[in-house]
Amino acid sequence: MMLNSASQSSEHRRSTRVPLETSIEVLIEVDGRPGTLPFKGETVTVNLHGALIRTLKPLEVGSTIYLRTSHGNECAAKVVHCLPENALTYGIELLEPKNVWGVSLPPGDWSQADAAASPDVFPSKRTTPKLKRAYVSPKIKRYESADQLPDKIRVAVEEILSDDRPLTVVVDEDHRYVSVSEEFARLLGYSARELTGKRVDDITVQGTVDIDFAFQVSKRIGEMQGLWLFEGRYGKKLLCRYRARRSRTTYTAELEPLFIAA
Repeated sequence: MMLNSASQSSEHRRSTRVPLETSIEVLIEVDGRPGTLPFKGETVTVNLHGALIRTLKPLEVGSTIYLRTSHGNECAAKVVHCLPENALTYGIELLEPKNVWGVSLPPGDWSQADAAASPDVFPSKRTTPKLKRAYVSPKIKRYESADQLPDKIRVAVEEILSDDRPLTVVVDEDHRYVSVSEEFARLLGYSARELTGKRVDDITVQGTVDIDFAFQVSKRIGEMQGLWLFEGRYGKKLLCRYRARRSRTTYTAELEPLFIAA
């Protein structure tokens, strides 16, 4: 973790830092209720006692936050520092030091003897679902005609297919959505504002595409096209044909919806 002074650094960073970029879910208190406002984040470096993290929303220095890691581990932490050069990068200190980050070969000073961990520091009554562990094939209900679609899906699909404007998204070089058409977001059960700032892998069905390779190809030849399977709210799946072109710092894709599994 990075702190303002040497004294603060020695106080909060009592174990070796390990560079590790992994996704996390951050939950903060709302109206005194812990863990009621979740949003995405990622780690930069980690150690037994805390981490340096990046978040999509600002945090208050001195506040307590709750984390869920991509390994399914949970912990509570205190926000101890905000980097002056990046307002959304924070140093945090775990309330109960332990290897929640899933580092398989931790440094020698990550001694569990120094980390008497609490079995569950999250509130006993959770108001948000646990992170999904692995992709499970959805139960697909097939319809013979559009008339058999549930009303909400049928209306959304009819509105979008009757509109001549293509569904469009713009992604930056960090694979984050910087612009999303409202029609595309609605098919996934979100608003365009909710999707802006999310990473491509946040709404891509796991194991269906090599995202890094696809962007490397586009960077080299200037464009990419094919099929993409998105995952929306409540497990909704959307299969699209896409054509993406690369500009200097962004990728702009036009999407054609082919199939929806509610």
